[in-house]
Amino acid sequence: MVVSELFPPLSADAVRALGSYFEVLPKIVPLSQRHRRELPGNIRELWHDLTDERASRPTGYMAQASLFSAYLHYFLPWNLYRYSRFFSGPAFRDIGKVLGPESAGVVSLIDIGSGPLTVPIALFIARPELRKRPLTIVCTDRAGAAMETGEGILARLAEAITGSPLAWKIERVTGDASSSLRSKAMMVSAANVLNELFWTDGRPSDIQAKRHADYLSGLCVPGGRIVVLEAGIPRSGEHVARMRAELVRAGIGIVAPCPHVLGCPAPGSKSALPLDGSPLVPVETIARPSLARPGLRGTKGGRGAPEKVAGFALPVNTKVPWCHFNLGIEGAPARLSEISAEAGLPKEGVSLTVLVADKPATVGSSTVSDGTEGFPKAAPKGPVAKNSTTAVVRILSEEFRIPGGWFGRYACSAWGYTLVRYRKSDGGKGPSPSGVVPGALVDCDFGKAPSTDEKSGAVIASIAGREEPSGWVTRVPSPDSVKKHEKALPAAPVPEKQEPGKPEPIPDRKTHGDRHEGGKGKARDAIEPQPRERWKDAPAWVPHPGKRRGR
Repeated sequence: MVVSELFPPLSADAVRALGSYFEVLPKIVPLSQRHRRELPGNIRELWHDLTDERASRPTGYMAQASLFSAYLHYFLPWNLYRYSRFFSGPAFRDIGKVLGPESAGVVSLIDIGSGPLTVPIALFIARPELRKRPLTIVCTDRAGAAMETGEGILARLAEAITGSPLAWKIERVTGDASSSLRSKAMMVSAANVLNELFWTDGRPSDIQAKRHADYLSGLCVPGGRIVVLEAGIPRSGEHVARMRAELVRAGIGIVAPCPHVLGCPAPGSKSALPLDGSPLVPVETIARPSLARPGLRGTKGGRGAPEKVAGFALPVNTKVPWCHFNLGIEGAPARLSEISAEAGLPKEGVSLTVLVADKPATVGSSTVSDGTEGFPKAAPKGPVAKNSTTAVVRILSEEFRIPGGWFGRYACSAWGYTLVRYRKSDGGKGPSPSGVVPGALVDCDFGKAPSTDEKSGAVIASIAGREEPSGWVTRVPSPDSVKKHEKALPAAPVPEKQEPGKPEPIPDRKTHGDRHEGGKGKARDAIEPQPRERWKDAPAWVPHPGKRRGR
């Protein structure tokens, strides 16, 4: 049963509001005929600048008219689309309460590295209940001109959508955010900022993550919210997973996307895995059957890993999956798709990594995701109820085939890395179960004695109410094993020309994320640019990058 979707389709109102972007953009940034002809080439040039050499990407594109125009016509609207999908979802259903009445020294939102105000514009598009509220939003960036342009776009959008002037008060802070901000906020956001900072910071990634987590939480008032939006690439996934761990250790509750507060089973790096299956809450509070499986890699548990892990499933693949989500582009403006095609960069989907955390209102009142509506509540004794075989999981991957006529998706749950399987109608030609898409929160049944998938190391689960979990799965089912478990799982159809005794061939199934690193399947845009909404230079808590190699 699907409980909720982290990235629901845009409402009709949001689709119209997003479409208005291309109506107001020419009034703020008019293009001459020559610039219009050069726009596709400029978009491609900026795309290469921002993706080919991530560690030495240019810092001044916001100040170059041609490249900034390309950013406004391609990158900004695609970011508005993906952020609007997220802000429309259950993690922000209580945003009206989070952005409560302002008080002395407290504003509604601080947006770090705001660039052309991507986060405020996306909030305005996605949350109509906020449009006429007198919010104060502090935007920080080194590129003052970019923020000024973004404020103009937001003001014009407000008039086009509501017919009234913008009710929000925008305060632009040009300079180093960490030394210039005097206010705190009920919500602190950082969108596509950290994915550039960690490339130039020579300190270990866990130290960087702690500094960033402490910095953002320090700007947030008790009872406030922290929002991190990042590119859907492995390095971003690893960094966000480390930040999540630091926030949980500090007693800050996770609202999304995690359905638990245990160690992250998809952290993007083996160095970030909880090597002992370590939860971030005491393991004795978790009532669930014990699981044991081989180590992560190699012999005797692999490099730095235990030989066996009990109670928490971790990936066994060479490449560790990272937490990110691929979304379709339903509801994206037609003009945006046209511009993308003209630039030779058409999209079939977009991806991103997200983290939403709520700072407790009082000391010691840590919160966790409530598993149903995306709202936080008091921490329970454990993420899995005693003697229960069901739990909610967060779907991570797209669909793939598995032996035995099943289909599957990788997911995250309190059991660890999870493989959710189901059957489809019409011999696999029918659609997936309704709502089972990346980002969906799904109620699953793990059975009384769940087992793990040999290929991925994931614990097996079935969608609750659809199939009874069999407690059995094998990488290559042999005729003997099929016969042994024929009561629990129907025998797979025998392919034509299959020789007796030969195992059924396995499709080229890869761990969530592999398709973005050379695996088969659609590459989507995990390798495409997700330029940060940024200040030009790093803040005080990150060393200056120094010279960067040009193109």
